[in-house]
Amino acid sequence: MFRSILQATRVQIGMGILLVLFVILPRYGILPSPTELSLEFARLFDIYGPRLVVVLSFLENIVGFNAYFPGSMVILAAMALTAGDPFGAVLMYGLIVIPAALAEHVNFAIGRVIGSKGQWKPPAHLGKLWLWFFSTFWHPHLAALTSFACGAEGVPYRTFLPPCIVAGLTWGAFWAFSLYHFGQFIMVERNLLILVATYIAIWFVVDAVKATRESYRSTRSSHAAHVSTH
Repeated sequence: MFRSILQATRVQIGMGILLVLFVILPRYGILPSPTELSLEFARLFDIYGPRLVVVLSFLENIVGFNAYFPGSMVILAAMALTAGDPFGAVLMYGLIVIPAALAEHVNFAIGRVIGSKGQWKPPAHLGKLWLWFFSTFWHPHLAALTSFACGAEGVPYRTFLPPCIVAGLTWGAFWAFSLYHFGQFIMVERNLLILVATYIAIWFVVDAVKATRESYRSTRSSHAAHVSTH
């Protein structure tokens, strides 16, 4: 049973290890700290402007890496600079959302390649899947994990695509034009890590429970078959 649980949760364990490394390595100077990177990105934004926003928006939405990568502050600052300029605001929204959407498809592909667990068992109502997307796409870190999890769990691409597009555009518009003004909690580095760690832990528990149930059913079936032959 332990082996089946380990097999079912290997992706979550790997993500957890990556998260721990991103916390430890900057403390020993092996990687620059998120604060140092934020200052450097602010300097580069003065040079490259919207072109840097495109790159940062993509990287900010890559699963695992975005737990360490602090691109959101520059992205928000860029959106704030468009205040009073509707055309500029729409243009900047596109420069933020399009790379982010591309990143979600990359996350799905990564999950499919390194963690696919075979046949996906759809819920009784696909509304649950849409609820999953809308309850996690409010922040890029959680959206990246959801896209990655869909790939890893074997969700068909045609099923993944509609909620990904709708939830991504909806939350992207909401945050971009409200400038995160009431979301200060999620801008604190420590709290971001807590959110990501909580998501991974819940995903781990869900798959561990599934693996335990399947192992139990398999054992019972084998036992019943053995009894019937005697």
